[in-house]
Parts: sequence; structure tokens; C-alpha cells
Amino acid sequence: GEDVYRKLSKFSNFYPRNRIIILISPRGDSPNGYVTIGPRGLYITIYAVHPYEAIDYGLDSYKEWYKTLLSHEFAHVFHIGEIRGISNILSRIFGRIVYPNALTPVFYREGFAVNFETSYNNGIGRANSNYSKMYIRSAFAKNPKNGNIWIDRFSSKPDVWPFTTGCYLYGASFLEYLKARYGNSVLYRMNFDSCNFYYFPWIYSFKKETGLGVGNLWTEWLNNERLEQKVELNKIKRYKLTKFRKISPTSGYIYSISLSRTGRYAFYSMDNGEKVSGLYMYDFYLKKNRLIRSNLICKHTFIDENNRGIFYIREDYDKERGWLNNIYYLDLKRLTEFKLSQGGHISDFKFYDKDNLLLIKSTENGNRLYFGKLDRKLMKISVENEIINPYNDCRVESPDFAPDRSKIAFSVKESTGKRFIVLANIKNVGTTLNITKVELLSEIPGSNYFPKWINNRFISFINDNNGVFNLYIADLFNEKYYRVTNLITGILDYDISVDGDVIGKIYSPDGFFIGYWNLSDQNRKDFFSKKSFSIVRIKLPKKRIKIRVDKKLSINQKNYSSLKYLFPSYWLPITSGNGVNLGIGLFTINHDYIGRFDYSFALVYDIVDDTFKLSLSGNYNFPQFSLFGNNLIHDSLYNSSNNYVKNFGFSFYYGIKDQIMRYGYIAMGKLGFLREYPFGGIRVITEYSNVKAYYKWEIPYSGLLASNDTYLELFDGNWILNRTLIRYYFPVFKRSAFEIGGEILTDFGTESGLVYMGYDFNYLYAPVNGIASLGYSEISFGNMALKENITLRIPIFQIERGIGVFPVYFNNLFGGVNINLYEVLGANKSRPFSCSLNNFLNLDTDYIRFTMDFSINFNTMIFYDFPSILKIGYVYAPMRGGINRFYISFAQK
Repeated sequence: GEDVYRKLSKFSNFYPRNRIIILISPRGDSPNGYVTIGPRGLYITIYAVHPYEAIDYGLDSYKEWYKTLLSHEFAHVFHIGEIRGISNILSRIFGRIVYPNALTPVFYREGFAVNFETSYNNGIGRANSNYSKMYIRSAFAKNPKNGNIWIDRFSSKPDVWPFTTGCYLYGASFLEYLKARYGNSVLYRMNFDSCNFYYFPWIYSFKKETGLGVGNLWTEWLNNERLEQKVELNKIKRYKLTKFRKISPTSGYIYSISLSRTGRYAFYSMDNGEKVSGLYMYDFYLKKNRLIRSNLICKHTFIDENNRGIFYIREDYDKERGWLNNIYYLDLKRLTEFKLSQGGHISDFKFYDKDNLLLIKSTENGNRLYFGKLDRKLMKISVENEIINPYNDCRVESPDFAPDRSKIAFSVKESTGKRFIVLANIKNVGTTLNITKVELLSEIPGSNYFPKWINNRFISFINDNNGVFNLYIADLFNEKYYRVTNLITGILDYDISVDGDVIGKIYSPDGFFIGYWNLSDQNRKDFFSKKSFSIVRIKLPKKRIKIRVDKKLSINQKNYSSLKYLFPSYWLPITSGNGVNLGIGLFTINHDYIGRFDYSFALVYDIVDDTFKLSLSGNYNFPQFSLFGNNLIHDSLYNSSNNYVKNFGFSFYYGIKDQIMRYGYIAMGKLGFLREYPFGGIRVITEYSNVKAYYKWEIPYSGLLASNDTYLELFDGNWILNRTLIRYYFPVFKRSAFEIGGEILTDFGTESGLVYMGYDFNYLYAPVNGIASLGYSEISFGNMALKENITLRIPIFQIERGIGVFPVYFNNLFGGVNINLYEVLGANKSRPFSCSLNNFLNLDTDYIRFTMDFSINFNTMIFYDFPSILKIGYVYAPMRGGINRFYISFAQK
């Protein structure tokens, strides 16, 4: 990171005020990194694990992984963290809360980081990769005019293909064009121009440095791309394009594909964010797809020899180590799932024979090879012995055994950033595999991926030499290789049977799909190229060289102490939450970088309650559970109505909470003690949810949400309040979704009358004020309250284009019809307990309230980073006391 810091400081002439914190996290098996706006500025979190087969995500273009990762995240820090002028003054008064460059559109933020990541690594990166070129080429193949690459679509996080990936790849290409035309320093000059605090200075920065508006520059870049892509497409179309029969039901993300040994069945896992997502089986005899299990997203599927089950890798959650990759087996007859491995970190596996397999685990230093034995009676991998791999620096990926099990093929990544195909002899010796006589397929230009044996003579692989990911075949006897596909887009994964049946994960302008074809349909004379290669023996190092660590580099390291983060780091003048509805005063939030604790402190005047409040709330997170505490001091219980009396109040709510995350569902539990005048008691909350949502629409379409909230009063009468909520979602026609549910709130104790519709306490909120009726203004008390609702959400249309200059992006529009029935039962004017509330609680008789609500919902993105819902509706309240009215509601999602 020191070298990245020096180069960015030199290029931008910006030196961050505070030391940049880099948090190295071992949690999870997903290699990634991100920048967070923390209490004292920006800090970087990286997940210390190497990517495996990263071609799927466009991350395969790297030379040294951590240099690429850190250069990308440091670019964000030096872009967003640069402030001056009014912003600098405000940050010194209130703290580091003002970041003007955070308001730049996503295509610029991510495009700038991808651009620097590539230039820092001497051209190896996503801005200059075949993967990025594939996206742009495919877009112009579908729409030769502009590829549907609208600036306003990628100014936010789009809900249309290629989703956020387009912000990275298209943004980097656009900024690369600006650098080529206006000089390498133009981006750093624009960052400096836009880091003040006035109305959208990033728009002004383009005009100042180039003389043109950002919209004109975007159009200029697209015109340049159109000419370049026309030339590239004409080169490809000189040959007959390979045709595939599409067998997947729709386009989306494809995570794994596999063929059975006979070639009859194809299995694949796909996700398009809708109800068709899951694990599929395609029967080539019947020519039909069958959904095996919905919402099952898995990788590296492998069909058991008897076709009775399927092996795969999927994530499961560990509280201490995050989402981990393990091997599972699914019995196709009973649809019973078995977890075969326990430790996580598994990136790939290949069966050597029925019960022995090769495991690849991704670690912080690369990939390690293991020999495993499967106990089929227990359905567990009982033995895991590491294989001594003398060529370990190669980053072994995508292994495949020859049919006679005498050889293994895999791809390796070398110091130039390219991938090569490597062959080796292999032998099963007891509880391990011996790898000897390592050979390289040399003199094949470009990068080579995913080798698969057709038989002991021929091996297939993917190569990107001509800028397109095509399928090739190598003849190991004659040392000739052939290109067997001609694609405009690219094939990024495939499987092949002994009879030449091929299924491939093929890219399209609308997403990936599964295509099928057969090698026997083509003669060798129809192959698109024929060239020679050579098989070269690799000289292995006698000893693995140990990396010498210079202790002088660690002189600036200090033990991490979280105590200093207890001191306020910034103040906000406006606040809400934690017992404060909307207040003016002093408010601060702090947390330590590693996420052990956070707290908030506020001294404010609450405008809604017309009272001064002092609030202190916090959480302390252990690996298995969390402790929480909320304290509130106020000068009046309530003073918003003549029925309320002034009274000094001190309320608090302490407890423990925990969340269980599993593949497909989430369960939560919370136990706390609260004291809020005149009550004191224990509160227990449980919740379960397996709700799925449409990816594009973010509308819940299937699943169950159930929660229960119980309050036990300890000091006055031992009465109990209980609230139960159930919501059930199921899809209907044209992606619409029904919600059927309800709530029941009951006083099981001494008929206290504390069940009511309305608004009251700060912490005793869920059991009491959770049922409110739009269209009726009065509050009514009773011993039981019911709410039944039926909701139909109808997606109207997807808005693929938003407003490109003003930072409001409309993603989609959907309508809603809500039918609500509210009932309060058992109203009683006598109070069985004695307290000051007795004097002002105005009880009503039993009543029923009914409303119908018609609404239009705009799914929006504000300031490019805040998802919100703008709702315009009409409520019809026919019962006595109801008010029919139009209304507008705006809230962050």
C-alpha cells in the first residue's frame, strides 16, 4: 500500500489528513474490498483470499492480486477523500461527514478506480481486458447506434443488464478515452475541481477541463467506440458464426454447468433475480427443463455416475468466519441435501474415482491442493491431506483428470498475468496423489482457461487470443491446436461429453445463457484455425524460496486500541431515532473499525414531542451474539396534547440479541429489560424470514415472514402484551406478487387497555403502537387489536433511463392495491392498575376500521447512493371518522 499511496499522492497532489486504515479481514471466501466512510475518515477493508477462476467477474486481469485490489481501493480514498473550500471548513467544524466527490455518478467513481488499477499495473486490469471489450462489443452488436450505453443508466446502480458491472467497465472505458484525448492528468484535475461544496461541481469539472459537457463527451466516446467495434465485428463476421441452441429458460447469471457422462442430462445453476432462479436439469431426450430446487445458487456442479445425485459447492454462514464455501450433495430422488465438508475455503473439486477426490482451497496466499476421501455411508469427506505441490506459485485452477486417470490438466497464472495449460502425470498413492513430470503447452498466444479432456489424446480449452473467448481443441499427439467456435460475444465456461456434446455459458447483451451444440456437426476442415504448439517440460525449483520480511517496515505498526473511538469524532445538527423522532441539537455516531462496538449520543430538542432529550445508545458485538443498550432522559413524558401531563422521565432498554443466517432463511432473537415510566418488564422478540424478492423490482414475491413480540410487566399487575405478525408472499401473473398477512395484539393480563392504535412510548413501541390506521386520526384503546391486509403489487414498467444530470434516478414503477381491516376489541374505561396514565387515557368502545389504498410507487435512487421509495396514493376510509384523501410518502428503503 505504501507504493500505491506515494504514486496517488504524486499524481493528484493530494495528501490525506489522517492515516489511511487498512483492515485485513479473514471473514468469508469471497475476494473483495471496499472503502467505508468511518468516524474519522475513510478506511479500507479487504478480504484476504485469492480469487479463483475470476474470469466470471472480470477480475481475472491482474498480475499480483493484492496490488490490484489495493490500488483500486486507494483510488477511491484519493477520489472521495479529497475536499477543499466550504467542505473543508465544514469538516473541521462537524467532523469528516462532507464528501462532495461521493456525489459523483457511479460510472465515474468506479471507472476512476478501475482506470487507476489498470494503469498502476502497467496495463493489466479490467480497463484493458478482453472481458471488458466483450461487454462493449456485445452491446454494439445488439444496438449498432450506441449499444444502449446511456449515461443516465450507469450514473446510478442500474437494475438492467449488465447491472452494476457496466458502471465499472463502461466507466473505465469512458475515462480512458478522456485520458487519451485530454492527457493523463485530466482525471486528477477534475477530482480537484469537484471536491468543493456547491451544486454538483462534478458537472462543472468536465466543462472546465475539456470545454464540453459530460453528456457531449459521453456521446463522443460512444461514437468513437461505434467505429472501432464496427471494425472488430466485421473481422469476426468474415467467418460463419457458431450457432448454439439455447436450453436455459432465460438469461441471467450462470454459476455452474455440467454434463452427465452419457450426455443426456445437463445441470446448471442460474440466477436472474426472479422466481426462475435455482438449480436446473435439462433432458436432451425430452428437450425439457426441470427446476430441481428454486433459489439454489451453486458452483462446480458434478453429476454422480449413477445420475442419482449431484455434487456442488455453495455458501453457508459461520458466525465467526462469515460465508464459507463447502461441498454439498443433493439426492435427486429425495431432494435431501448433505454437507460433505466442514472447514470452508473450497474453490473446486474433481473426483479421481468413485470415492477419492482432489480438493482446491483458496487461501490468502493462493490455492492449495488436497486429497480427500468420501465416506458415502456417512456422506462426509473423512480425509483431507495436503498434496505437496512443488510448483505452488502457479495458482493452480480448473483441474481435470484424463479418462485413464494417468494425467491431470489444469490452468496456471504466471507473473505476466496470463494463463497457460499445464499437464502432469498423477498417481494415487494411499491417502495422497503424486504429481510428477509437469509440462506446459507452449507457444499458444493469449490466455488459456478451463482445460477438459475429451479422451487421452485431445484436450479442449478456452482461449482469448483474438479478443473473443472461443473454444479450442489441442491434439497432444501431433501438437496441433484448432479453434472450433467463432463467437461475437464469448464462452466463459463449458462442459463436454465423450461423444462431443458441448454445453457452454455464453455471454449475450441480455445476460448469460446455456447454449448447446455438438462437435460432430463440424468436420475438421470447418475449424477456424489450425496452428502448432509445443509441450515443454517445466524445471521445478529444488527449494521453495522463503520471502524475507524486513522488520524495519513494521516500525509504524501499533496495537489496535478501540478506546479512542469512544470520543466523539463528529457532530450533526439534525437527528432522528433512538427515542428521538426529529431533533435539533448535537448528535454523533461512532464505531470502531473492526465492528466490535458502535454508539450514538444526542443532546437535542425533539420537535415532534416538544421536549428536550438526552440519548445514549450502543451495541457491543461478540462473535456469537450482541449486547445492546438504550438510555433516554427527557423533561416530559409527553407534552403534545392537553391530555398529557409533564413528568421527568428516564427510560432505558438493555438486552441481548442474536441472528442466525442460513442458506435460504434468517432467524433473529432479542431479549431485553426495559424501564419506561410507569412500566418495567421483560421483552422477547423472535423473527423468521425466508422471503425472496425480484432482483429488478425489489418486490417480495415468495416466502414467509413471521415474528412474535411479548412483553411481561414485572412491577404492576404482571400483565402481558403479545404481538404476532405473519406475512405470506406468493407470485401471481406477470411478475406481480400477492401479500396476505395480519397482526394480532393482545393483552393477556388484567385488561389494562394498553392495546391501542396510535403513538406513544419510546421503547415500548412494538407491542403497543405497531397497529396504526391510515385515514383515521383518533386513538382508541382496548384489550385486543387485529389488522388484516391483502396487498397486490403490480410492476408497471421498467424505466431503463433516468435523469442524467440531476441526481435522481428512477429505476422502475409499480402499483399497489391494499385492503386493510383494523379492529380494536374489549375496550374498557376502568383501569385495573393505578398509575398517572389513568388520569388521561381516554378509552373508546369496540370499533372496526376499514381502508382501501391505491398507490403508485416510484423506486428511486437519490444522490446516486440512497435507494428510496416515492409513493403517491389515495386512501378510501368508509367507516365513521374516516377521511378519504390523496397522500404522498417519501422514505428511504
